[in-house]
Amino acid sequence: MTGPRRPKAPAAFIATYMDYSPGYGMLVTNHGYEPELWCNIPINPPLLSSLKGRDWTILSHAYHAPASVRGNESLGNTYRLNINRFPLPDPNGLLVDPLDRRMIVCGSMFGGIMFQDLSDIDRDVIRFAADNDLFRDFPGFVAAMPTQTWGTLSCLSPPVCDSGNVIWSLFSNAFEAGGPHPRAQLKYITEESRRAIYSSAPENVASLKNWETIMLPVDNFPAWSCKVAAARHHGNENLIVVCMNNYDDNIIILDHKGTPGDISDDEYRIFSAIRDSAGQLSEFARINNIVEDPVTGLMLLSTIEKTLVFNPRSELADGYMPGGTLRLDGGKAGDIIPDACHVNKIVFDTAGRMWIGTNNQGVVGVSADRKSVVARYRASDSPLPSDCVYGLGWNPDSGSLMVSTKLGLAEVFPDVSAEAVSGSGSPSLSMTHVTPGYNGSVEIRNLSSGKDIVIRDNRGRTVRHLRNGSARCVVWNLKDESGERVPGGVYDISVSDAESLTLVVMSGYSRSIEK
Repeated sequence: MTGPRRPKAPAAFIATYMDYSPGYGMLVTNHGYEPELWCNIPINPPLLSSLKGRDWTILSHAYHAPASVRGNESLGNTYRLNINRFPLPDPNGLLVDPLDRRMIVCGSMFGGIMFQDLSDIDRDVIRFAADNDLFRDFPGFVAAMPTQTWGTLSCLSPPVCDSGNVIWSLFSNAFEAGGPHPRAQLKYITEESRRAIYSSAPENVASLKNWETIMLPVDNFPAWSCKVAAARHHGNENLIVVCMNNYDDNIIILDHKGTPGDISDDEYRIFSAIRDSAGQLSEFARINNIVEDPVTGLMLLSTIEKTLVFNPRSELADGYMPGGTLRLDGGKAGDIIPDACHVNKIVFDTAGRMWIGTNNQGVVGVSADRKSVVARYRASDSPLPSDCVYGLGWNPDSGSLMVSTKLGLAEVFPDVSAEAVSGSGSPSLSMTHVTPGYNGSVEIRNLSSGKDIVIRDNRGRTVRHLRNGSARCVVWNLKDESGERVPGGVYDISVSDAESLTLVVMSGYSRSIEK
């Protein structure tokens, strides 16, 4: 036997964040600092695992040190003595970078933010943290946060990506509240910067442009469980929603007008409560989750008291945001879940359906038109080990829902084809321009059942034909019928009887990397 024997199972069994990568399947990692798990957070390294088909693969550096560490006695000693913190302690979030879906990003409670290459476990992670960090001498480390005095605390919120492929995270600078950086710092990194970082040797990354900062116009610092949502729905582009997550704190909506680097035209709306049509106010008592509904463009805000809904484009009235509580379209309060039942996670599948993970009611599925409940899964009548659900993730490969509960993970296979999916909204694209260096796919959204999608180049030649079946969304991998990535140009995407959509593929985008 050449090495340790491990079961075909994930390294972590409580996962508040999950994401999907076409090449690696469903990715899960251990939880960070979440409101429901505050008393269950020993310092742990990222325990990243992937499920592809029926096979689990552990992708954690806690089980496999990078080659640079194995080949250096000093680094190796630091690694072994501090393996519970390597490469960062207590991961916060998990995001597959749409620019290159082999790369994942996660923040942390104590150790900054990192990028990891899923395709090469021997490769060093790229990590941005405080200049006095424990692993500052490791390849790929970049001193990008202020020196901290309590350990090396550099808390960054779960990263999110907007429709322009900019990644955002909120930096909590609690221990310098009276120092030179007292305000909330919104961090972002462009796709141009990430392309340069991904193509560089780890030891050269420190000299490259990386995270940039927007100082938010508030004096308070974010809580360690702070959240950020980057709006992607048509009409919501350029909106970043920031939840500081101190008790009864404000929510901040930044409209950067598509120019994050130019703060001169930035607009803010800051509010402390949501007011419903009856005039009742709902404040934000510890936010578990904030997410944009990709079908309606509404923001869903889950607190420990109730789940609130608001339009991020709405103007404030008397300093409050108009909105209400989560309910079916045309329905009444409590028709999905009781108002008092708090929600830990909400995700959406490729058919546009909403899946809600609750703290004591299991999982609830809502139709793409938001008019009916299509599924309820409880421990008593499904594979769920517990009705307390911490995390959810949709796997388009298998059409399954990964569910993380208080007692472990379970995979549920909803009958997608059984639901006649009909929704509102015209067909749209997840992006209108494919920029140089982009290695991902393009989603064609808001489709009704049984649509033919024909993709033609600027000479009118058909390059690809797709069908969506019953799904509300279909993915084009930017390949033609022969499996070759298409060249730069303007592409017409015709959806049956709907109006054509236009996609501009800019010359110089990556055509060589297989996903």
